[in-house]
Amino acid sequence: MEKLCNFRRYDVEGRWQMVTDHHQIVTVLPDAGDGLDLDGKFVLPGFIDAHCHILPTGLDLQKLHLGHCETPEQVLDAVRDYEKTMEEGKWCLAVHYDQTKFPGATHLHRSHLDAISSTRPILLRSVNGHRHDDRTL
Repeated sequence: MEKLCNFRRYDVEGRWQMVTDHHQIVTVLPDAGDGLDLDGKFVLPGFIDAHCHILPTGLDLQKLHLGHCETPEQVLDAVRDYEKTMEEGKWCLAVHYDQTKFPGATHLHRSHLDAISSTRPILLRSVNGHRHDDRTL
């Protein structure tokens, strides 16, 4: 068994260390001190996403949230209602667009958005924040 003591979990009870056997976590124990030298090696969490998007999340609070929409019609109704309340010249920005909830998981097309406004830019950003489909532009 190896002790990988550069792993630290901090909680109200203090520091902890991870004990592994052939690269499998065996147990997590209270840390007894500085531990073993890992000769420059380190452990990265493979089960935690070690980043976050605080600023974009905050900015998204100022946009139309589509997370509740289960059908293309609900998305279009929400965008149409929101667009009517906007100042002239502003973009209609929506977040949490998720076509995977739709029957057939088919994306909306630009023509659907153009029917709401042919002059105001409308952008629907995917729920995963990474997907881009030019059919929604």
